[in-house]
Amino acid sequence: MIAPDAFRTRLEPGKWPKLEQASETMHKVLADFIHGGDADSAGRTVAVSTLLFSLWQLSGSSMTLQPPSLVLINAHDGGGIAPMDALAAQLVKTGNYHGPQVHREGMFAHGTPKQARPAMANALENREERRQHATFPWVEQQVQTLEECFYAAQRTGFGHGRTRSYGGAWDEIFGLITERDCQVILRLDSDGDRAAFRQHVIGDPLKLQAALGYGPGLTTVSKRLCVSGALKPSEWDRELAEHTLGLGMAMIFLPDPVRKPCVDSLHPTFETMTSMLPRVRANALEDPANFVSGPWFARYATYLRSRLRSLPDDYDFLMQRMARQIFPVSLRLANWAGKYSGASGEESEAIARDLCAHALRGLAISVAGLAWHGYGLNDGIPRQEAMRVLDNIRATGPMSHSDVARGNRISKETRNQLVKCFAAQDLVKIDGKLVTATTYPEFVEALYAREEFPEPPKHWKATA
Repeated sequence: MIAPDAFRTRLEPGKWPKLEQASETMHKVLADFIHGGDADSAGRTVAVSTLLFSLWQLSGSSMTLQPPSLVLINAHDGGGIAPMDALAAQLVKTGNYHGPQVHREGMFAHGTPKQARPAMANALENREERRQHATFPWVEQQVQTLEECFYAAQRTGFGHGRTRSYGGAWDEIFGLITERDCQVILRLDSDGDRAAFRQHVIGDPLKLQAALGYGPGLTTVSKRLCVSGALKPSEWDRELAEHTLGLGMAMIFLPDPVRKPCVDSLHPTFETMTSMLPRVRANALEDPANFVSGPWFARYATYLRSRLRSLPDDYDFLMQRMARQIFPVSLRLANWAGKYSGASGEESEAIARDLCAHALRGLAISVAGLAWHGYGLNDGIPRQEAMRVLDNIRATGPMSHSDVARGNRISKETRNQLVKCFAAQDLVKIDGKLVTATTYPEFVEALYAREEFPEPPKHWKATA
């Protein structure tokens, strides 16, 4: 049993982290992040959700067979990197990606990035030749040598690690570039990354649904990927939303109202966690049949079941499964942190419940946020018809109730039903006889303030 001290890490590329004693225990750092990072409950929920889903992504298939994708939707369409996206990038990239570089040792020692692609192609060509003699015992050893050459050249030409930029991870010849475990986190770090993501989702969805590339034995395999990043509201338009919901991927679109970071920099303890998690070898968690117990959690479970019924069946299934997985994932992370810092079982479970509460709230708000594109309105009117009316209100500006009916050629009854539904979803504001469409920042601010999304309880406070 490791002594109950927390750790900080000194990272050396390509090697296990060197741990040193730190002044705070690992589980205490985790609890402080959950409860002390931001005085605003919306900020805490986005930050903790980003933390949990990013650590989940880093754990890969040792946590669940398919990690979730997390795309933050910035409430403010300004320039620069959004604070929460910067947090996600820190979590999944610190120590988990090293760019193309010349290596001084190994099978492709002193090879340059320019020489890497031809060397990889040559290894594949020789592998195909060896397949004709697969029955000979010496062929297997040669294939292993070719595989070593392939991955050594790949490290030089494409870099190595669990995380890669979205645009830089795809190659016309080699498909999706990953490590040998065939898992990767694709970051939306640049305009080019976001453009490539959009092109794949809308124009070439099979890229994501069956991401092909070379794996062990240099055979073509379908790889596991998840997406991490942020989009501006103008980038997250209806076309992208519609196609993404039809991908069959567990993808969260979390509205992000945060203007300033909840922390100035990540605590060194998180560097330890993020650099060790990709190396953890464990069995994937079994999918639980039910949500975590407790009235607060039951309230959110009921909301999700009701809301997801109106969304595409595949997305409904994946999000329901993810919602049930959140607590087992939180508990494994809390137990893992507690194991290294001497936490009691009660303390670890309290932290797990707090992680789960914020992430479940974030998941519910992300589903509710799809109403911006007309999903989950439950107004008894076809979604396309409802969005036609809402688009007219958004384009025209403040309208009277009579203008809403007359301008959209709908009956008073239909108008009243739609306006009431839009107001309940914070898509419009009603001031006397005027109906005004809300802006996206107003919509997001109202989302986090709704009574149906109460703040998470503080289990850690009762324990600490």
